[in-house]
Amino acid sequence: MNQSEVSPPPAVEPRMTGALILGSLLGLSAASVGLIWQVGPLNLSSAFLVAALVLAFLIIPTGTLGTFRIRAFDWIALGYAVMMVVIENIDASTLRHDPSPAYSNSALYYFAAYLAARLAIHNLAGLRRLLIGIAWPGIPVAILGVLQLAGFQPVSDFLLTQTNSSALINRTELGAAVRATSTIGHWTALGAYLCCIVAVACVVLVIDKNQRGRLSPFALITIAIGSLGIVSTVTFASIMVVAVVVLVTGYVAGIGGRLIVLLTIGSGIAWGVFGTLITDRLEKQATTTANIPPELAWLPQTIGFRLVLWFNEGIPTWLQQPVFGWGQGLWHDSASWPTLPASMTWAAPESEWIKALAASGVVGFILLMLLLGGFFTSVVRARKSDLGRAAIPLLALLIGLVIASFIAPYFTNQGAPAVLWPVIGALAWTANSRDRKVLT
Repeated sequence: MNQSEVSPPPAVEPRMTGALILGSLLGLSAASVGLIWQVGPLNLSSAFLVAALVLAFLIIPTGTLGTFRIRAFDWIALGYAVMMVVIENIDASTLRHDPSPAYSNSALYYFAAYLAARLAIHNLAGLRRLLIGIAWPGIPVAILGVLQLAGFQPVSDFLLTQTNSSALINRTELGAAVRATSTIGHWTALGAYLCCIVAVACVVLVIDKNQRGRLSPFALITIAIGSLGIVSTVTFASIMVVAVVVLVTGYVAGIGGRLIVLLTIGSGIAWGVFGTLITDRLEKQATTTANIPPELAWLPQTIGFRLVLWFNEGIPTWLQQPVFGWGQGLWHDSASWPTLPASMTWAAPESEWIKALAASGVVGFILLMLLLGGFFTSVVRARKSDLGRAAIPLLALLIGLVIASFIAPYFTNQGAPAVLWPVIGALAWTANSRDRKVLT
């Protein structure tokens, strides 16, 4: 391979350390979303995000700002973020309840992360460094999750007192089996976050294998520890998503055998540590509850229960407010609302699509579809650029998350979007990529 094909322009090279720092700030923002710590008026996650946005403007490569082009997905991403706030305020005004800014404003934060990466990253070298920065905070997050599920008391006490996790508090008070929440705050969100972290590490792995002819030790360590962290959530949807992402990466990088061995070893370790909990969860899936009708008894309990919820609660709730929904605080902030859907009793939507319809109506659902369509378009376009086959793990991730989103919100929980949005922003430069043959 000709060295000139893979080296960034000289004017951009001095900024590469900045890309790593920017990625680290974005990664720390995503990793600390559940912590209750404050930095002045900001929570810790927001403080990292503000620092990242400021840094992005400081490290914009010379000469690129004047040629910056606003693209269709920029408008889609901004429109989605703004409209979530608008819809929330329409719901609050119409139904006479307080808005829930903690939920409705979250997309504005994700757009800020998207914008930071969008402005600062303009080539493959910068993308690689940004991805490393985003990924490395996932290692301590995963380790904390593993120690939490293993019952290491100092970690359990720390997470119980220093994170905002009502789910963890409820399970602890009820004496129920704890599932790892780490610094993210919920086991589903933690699984979603770590799926994204592993996929990002897989992109780095393929870049290094194709461009440098070697495997990245950092990527391998991140994949292994991140996957173990996902197992600690005991969330089978997340486990299946990461398994597919890793296997696809092995095929793309031509190291499928080695990654299968790595997965086998990791699975053995996970079974040795969490085998009893995993067995209990599997046995639970084989049982039925009184609210699951006999015709659905053949399905895993998780699926059967959700089908009942969708048709008995979720869809009827949406149909009562079909255009703009009830508001994004429907499942968490609605105790004092003067008007509530009569059909809703369960405290979670249990589906990304039901959540979008019931909380933001068909308008919010359409906006979410446009956003996800933009995600897929960005990754497919990147596949045709000099990123090449290294984009395939991200495509596998998105497909996996879409499927998993039928049984839990994955794209709008507090785990995945804080990683996905900046990664998609960092791919924007591929629209201008001229060398289409560097990584094939």
